[in-house]
Amino acid sequence: MRFSSIYIGDVKVKAIKYKVVIRVGFLGAFQIGVRSVGVATPEEVTVNLVKKSHINFRPDKRLRKMLQNVEFTHSES
Repeated sequence: MRFSSIYIGDVKVKAIKYKVVIRVGFLGAFQIGVRSVGVATPEEVTVNLVKKSHINFRPDKRLRKMLQNVEFTHSES
């Protein structure tokens, strides 16, 4: 399987266009989201209302469960 920066860019474009959720094994899922200004009617919606894009991460239930049992200890360097 070939990975390149162009291929990664293509995946991002498709994810935005088709609202794809990308699952990464037991880690969880990534999804593209946007922040925008709210408006009252669909006619008021424009691209200029989008203020920021970001990536949402939703951890898998197995990862969330594992994090509930994590223990921390102090280690000396």
